[in-house]
Amino acid sequence: MIKLSVYIGYHTNFILTVIKMLGFKQKFYSHKLKTFSFQDYSRKIFYCNFHDIDIKNLVLQSYFKTNKIYELISNIYVYRFPPILNWPEGVYIDIPVDFIIAIRRMLEHSGELLLNNINELCFSLNTDYSSYGDKIIIIPLEYITGEYDKSLFLDTFAHELGHVLSEELLQNKIICKQVQAWHKIIKYYSMKSSNNLFYDPGISQLSLDKYQFEDYREFFSELYSQILNYYSDLTRHVCKIEFDEAQYAYLNVIDLLMNYVKPFSKRERLELIKNLNLS
Repeated sequence: MIKLSVYIGYHTNFILTVIKMLGFKQKFYSHKLKTFSFQDYSRKIFYCNFHDIDIKNLVLQSYFKTNKIYELISNIYVYRFPPILNWPEGVYIDIPVDFIIAIRRMLEHSGELLLNNINELCFSLNTDYSSYGDKIIIIPLEYITGEYDKSLFLDTFAHELGHVLSEELLQNKIICKQVQAWHKIIKYYSMKSSNNLFYDPGISQLSLDKYQFEDYREFFSELYSQILNYYSDLTRHVCKIEFDEAQYAYLNVIDLLMNYVKPFSKRERLELIKNLNLS
């Protein structure tokens, strides 16, 4: 079971009572769709009052999940842009151990449904294409050798994990239509207020709020990354939305994804980024 530590100046018994009342999801590997209705204010209390959660201990990994993670991190390749997968004989590139550690930690924070459906995870700094096929992870050489902001590695990799989950979960027509409906509500109130309500952490020059506005699948995948990397700031942003229907739609998608991804603590994320920058 996940041990949830909430750092807030209230009596411990009160916190435990609130958490029990909210029915916080503890089954990290559940594949059932769990969402709350627009009238379920107890869920809003959780997301809008307990931003700084620190999940100290993830659920003990199953034997199959541990093996899957080992299989994935043992099969990582790098490529130059444009992709060249057939390297000349005798050319070897060492992947710094801190990249492997960062990837392993992101996989540990991901649910088994996602991990079991990673075939090929391939992305580049300069393309919009991702594909899935050979049970490998392929990362661009530029991330390792170039002078890029390596903190973006966590965001980009997690976004691609979100695409893996999207490919699997949104095959369910009911779930897909519901996610589309939630996205449409947020988009509608963004246009109505002339203010894009989609969250942008501001970590790059890309307009991630516009990116999400235009495509519900990109919204879904980007939200996966934001829950993992920016949970506190994300929920604060959503809870400040003044349109109730848009706010609840947003919280519903977050609530759905929390079945499949658990947030990094700020300390853990900063430590991973620090080590990546030293690589």
